[in-house]
Amino acid sequence: MNLPNKLTLSRMGMAFIFLFALVADLPFSKNMALFVFVLAAITDWFDGVIARKYNLITNFGKLMDPLADKVLTAAALIAFIAIPVLNVPAWMVVMVITREFVVSGMRSLAASQGVILAATRSGKHKLASQVIFISLMLLLLSVREWGALYPQLWQESFDVYLGWLSWGLMGVVVCYAMVSGVDFFVKNAKMLFKEL
Repeated sequence: MNLPNKLTLSRMGMAFIFLFALVADLPFSKNMALFVFVLAAITDWFDGVIARKYNLITNFGKLMDPLADKVLTAAALIAFIAIPVLNVPAWMVVMVITREFVVSGMRSLAASQGVILAATRSGKHKLASQVIFISLMLLLLSVREWGALYPQLWQESFDVYLGWLSWGLMGVVVCYAMVSGVDFFVKNAKMLFKEL
C-alpha cells in the first residue's frame, strides 16, 4: 500500500479519536478535537499532493479518500447535534448525510461496472464548506473552553450568538450539499439510468 493510501486510512482512524474527544466531558476535550481535526485535514492535503506528484493515484484512493472525508465530517456534524450551545438542527445534518449516501451509492453502482466516479468541482466546494464550518465551530468551542479559566475570552452571553452563527452557517453547508448532489447526479445520470 502506497503512502497516500496509508494517510487516507489513518484519517479513518482519526475520525474515531476526534469523535471521542468532541463528545467527551473532559477538560479541554474540544481543544483536542480541534487538534485532531486539523491534523486529519493536513493528511488529506498531503495524500493528494503526494499522489499527484509521484503518480500514485489509485482506484482505491479515488474511492477511499472521499469516504474518509465523509466519515470525518459526518462524525463532526452528528456530534454537533448533541452539543446544545451549537443549535445545529438534526434535520439539516440528515439532509447532508443523505446526500453523501446517495452519491456513495452512485459511486458503488459505477464501480460494479468498472467505472470510477471521481469527485466533482462542486463536491470539492461542498467539502470545503463543511471543513470551514466544522473548523470554525471547533475553534469557538475551544475558546469557550478556555473561557472557564479566562472569563475575558468568553462570556456566557456569547452562547446565544454562537447558536445563531452555527444555525446560519449550517444552512449554507446544506445548500452546498444539495447543489453539489444535484450536480453529481446530472453529470452521471447516463450511467445511472442505464441500470434502470
